[in-house]
Amino acid sequence: MFRSVRGCLRLQKCYFSPSMKEDLHSIICRQIRSVGPMSVAEYMRLALHHPTHGYYKNSSVIGPDGDFITAPEISQIFGELLGIWIVSEWKKCGGNTPFDIVEFGPGRGSLMASVLRSLYRFPAGSSSFSHLRFIERSDNFREHQESAISSVLKTHHISPQESLHSLLQMNSSTLYQFTASRKLMASGVKFSCMLSIPLILTNLVIVWRL
Repeated sequence: MFRSVRGCLRLQKCYFSPSMKEDLHSIICRQIRSVGPMSVAEYMRLALHHPTHGYYKNSSVIGPDGDFITAPEISQIFGELLGIWIVSEWKKCGGNTPFDIVEFGPGRGSLMASVLRSLYRFPAGSSSFSHLRFIERSDNFREHQESAISSVLKTHHISPQESLHSLLQMNSSTLYQFTASRKLMASGVKFSCMLSIPLILTNLVIVWRL
């Protein structure tokens, strides 16, 4: 817990320094001036995956020394249990059909490496495993994933060609809300000169101060 809090403080200092904040702010402002209010999906795409200022452009955000840590980074147990569950579900479906494994946002590949190590302990299930598909848009994370998975594939003598690496072009979410008149409205990012803070979240509507 302390490490997570410490990571958040470091995040504020490193990733939202004045120079970067101004750069990303100007990019968002220019786009809003050009085309009007920005969807939350587009706003999050810029914040997380901008080629220069995106949060995930830094590959050290995940892990013991990063801003946050996930269960697969702490222990392989979660991934191994998931691998056993996959084999169990495959057997429930008849146990004779080839299957693919698809992971959205695989991070550094730690979870899938543990899943595969567990899966290959069951020859019947692993023999029907056809393709591994990662849905990822971060170049930095893709390099980590390839390194983590390659070691497992080599150990179990699996051809690298059997691993398919995909790229999801848009993985942000569009935010909607119901109005008082029960209409479904898409929320967006817009300017507000009345605010004293740069970004607020009110009633599911994000407002950006110019």
